[in-house]
Amino acid sequence: MRNIYILHLGNYLLDPDSGVAQKSFALADAMRRAGRTVRLVAISDRPLPPVLPPFLDVFTTPKKKYWEEAERFLSSLKGDEIVLFRYPFASQPLLHLVEKFGLQIIFEHNTIEHAEMLLLQRAHFKRQPFSLRPSYLSYALKTLFFNSTEESVLGGNILQKVRGGVCVSHEIMRYECSRYKNYRTTVIANGVEVTTVTNDSFHRQIDELRLVMLVGSDAVWHGYERLFHSLRHANLPKPVRLLLVGMDRPPNFDWPNDSQHSVEWLGRKSKGEVASVLHTCHVAVGTLALYKKSMTEASPLKVRECLLMGLPMIIGYHDTDVSADGRFEPYLFQVPNNDSNIDMRSVFDWYASLLRDEHHCNNLSALARETLSMDAKAKGYLAFFDSVFVS
Repeated sequence: MRNIYILHLGNYLLDPDSGVAQKSFALADAMRRAGRTVRLVAISDRPLPPVLPPFLDVFTTPKKKYWEEAERFLSSLKGDEIVLFRYPFASQPLLHLVEKFGLQIIFEHNTIEHAEMLLLQRAHFKRQPFSLRPSYLSYALKTLFFNSTEESVLGGNILQKVRGGVCVSHEIMRYECSRYKNYRTTVIANGVEVTTVTNDSFHRQIDELRLVMLVGSDAVWHGYERLFHSLRHANLPKPVRLLLVGMDRPPNFDWPNDSQHSVEWLGRKSKGEVASVLHTCHVAVGTLALYKKSMTEASPLKVRECLLMGLPMIIGYHDTDVSADGRFEPYLFQVPNNDSNIDMRSVFDWYASLLRDEHHCNNLSALARETLSMDAKAKGYLAFFDSVFVS
């Protein structure tokens, strides 16, 4: 059996509370339980922490030398070893790397890369001062009219050089195959380690409805603004308290003092602190504006974390695992994947109906454990690896 390395460029794996780190370590652990030899590798610009997690190797170098360090690492491997590489954005250095080592690499795709890169590129363009210089005008044409990015120029060629790719949704798989029709790929939605404990102690009568949304950044596709707009004018039998975990209160955030409802920004939390917050809440909120990066389907890690805790969800997209499984339907409040107002009275009535089952939290958590566990996902990864590395 070939050794497996899970490679990341950047600092994700050095932040143990990040969703990316939690997934990567959980996947490696599950693969080891299945009998494989697996190590994680981070190419990072941070100083080495005093204690490294087991099975993690960190190569510290300035960002401008990431690709040199990646090439050095790949050069040190045996020719039959497998590298699962979280796909970075397309670039000439990545193309150079896969031209040399692509037959050892399987990409993991977590987004429609061109759509996300175009979003970032347009935001960068807006920050540039107007100019009549040829370089500025060329950038404007490329960004605003031709929708051209490094992904659209180089992505398909990069995919042709590697063994294959794992996509976390069917929509992403269709996109990758549209870039290279012979791409060897499979769909394995995100999974999570089963370590959480549900809270099944709520009384049937509540003084306020506590909503929670886990956000790792201020990315536009989270869509918490939809919640703000919907709550501002919602007249409900009970007040709603919305807790946002992962972000500090933005300087320009304003909430009316006379509102029936309230919003709290709780900032970044450790994994244990997040679990403590979730234990106090009734309903969690998933992604509400995926349309902003031209997507309709996803399998967010944070949604899986909430489901494992037994929290019913408000979601605004099609979830690769959850939406396709009718057993989850009673626990999901589906809203359109657009900027329309959310009917908060219907949300309140939906949750009130769930309270008729005093064990709904435990029932949901048990279903999530059965469906979303990392052990089941690891089997899919290993089967795909074996299929594309047939001797």
